[in-house]
Amino acid sequence: MTDQRLGELLAQGRTATVHAWGEGRVLKLFGPGIKPAAVEREAATLNAVRAAGLPVPTAGPVIQLGDR
Repeated sequence: MTDQRLGELLAQGRTATVHAWGEGRVLKLFGPGIKPAAVEREAATLNAVRAAGLPVPTAGPVIQLGDR
């Protein structure tokens, strides 16, 4: 994907890439074919773990860029 809003590629995994996304933020961009419900579930889980007091990143809003 060559979206101009994406910053530097920081990591790449089996289902997603992680890019710099503004000041002090990252964007986890899931690949095509990953179901939106799975992405929403991951964000909700991350925020629940953070609310329980564990030191994990805050998941921001789930957005769509193109087919990802």
